[in-house]
Amino acid sequence: MNKADTLNNSRFYVGVEFSSIYYRMVKDERTVSGEIIPVAHFNLGYRLSKRVQLELGVTYGRNKDNVLRGTYYGYNDTIIHHYEGWKHSGIAVPLTVKYTPFNLSRRLNLHATASLIPVLGEVNQQLSEVYKGETKITYDAHDSGLYLHATAGLLLNYKLSKKLEAYTKANLFIEDLRIKNYYRPKSLSLGLNYNL
Repeated sequence: MNKADTLNNSRFYVGVEFSSIYYRMVKDERTVSGEIIPVAHFNLGYRLSKRVQLELGVTYGRNKDNVLRGTYYGYNDTIIHHYEGWKHSGIAVPLTVKYTPFNLSRRLNLHATASLIPVLGEVNQQLSEVYKGETKITYDAHDSGLYLHATAGLLLNYKLSKKLEAYTKANLFIEDLRIKNYYRPKSLSLGLNYNL
C-alpha cells in the first residue's frame, strides 16, 4: 500500500470523540467550584502537512443534582434534612495539534497530541435544610466565566478505509491553568474521523 492510497485528497475531516475527561471550573480554591463531564466531542480537523494536523472541537457538559447529605433530630424529635445541590454547565472548545514522526503509509500510526481548552461555564452550589416541610437555603454561591485547561498525550490511529479512521487517545498530562497543583486523573478517548 502506498501513500497515494492512504492519504485522502481533501485536507479536511470531521469526527466525533467519546471521552472520560472532565473539565473543572474553579478560579480560586476558596470559592465555589464545579466540573462538567461531557461525553461527546465534535471535531473539525485540517491537515496542515503530512505530519501535522490542527483540530477545532466543541462539546457541552452539564452536571446537576440535589443530594441528601444528612438527617438530624431537632427539638421535640423534629427531623431536619440537609441537602446539597449543584448545577454546573459549560461549553468547551479544544484547540488541538497532532504530530506524527512515523511513516504515514501505514494503517496503524502513533501521534503526539497537545490541546489548549477554554471552557465557558457557570457554577451554582446550594446548601439547604428541610424542616417541618419548609425549605431554608443556608448557602448559595455562583460563579461564571472562562476557565482554561491544557492536555498532552498519545493517540493511536487506525485507517479503516480511505474515508474512515478510528483512534484511541490517552491524555497523560492534564492541567488546570488557573489553579496549580490540583490532582487531575488521566483520561481515555475513543473516536472516529471521516475524511471529507
